[in-house]
Amino acid sequence: MEIKKEEYYDVLLKQYAEDIAPDTMVDEAITTLEDYFNGMDKQEFLHHNRVLAISYLALKHIKFKDH
Repeated sequence: MEIKKEEYYDVLLKQYAEDIAPDTMVDEAITTLEDYFNGMDKQEFLHHNRVLAISYLALKHIKFKDH
């Protein structure tokens, strides 16, 4: 049986969502991205992680608006 991509994402996201309290989800996501970015060299960071960088900036914006 083939699993549709959307169903896979739903299952994966629900699994992680159960482990993270809603009130700390943004902080957890920011910390996770910062840890991931720290393991990269400058070339990799600048040229291969646009989606993660945009996500990080959006999360920081949300955090700033909430405080």
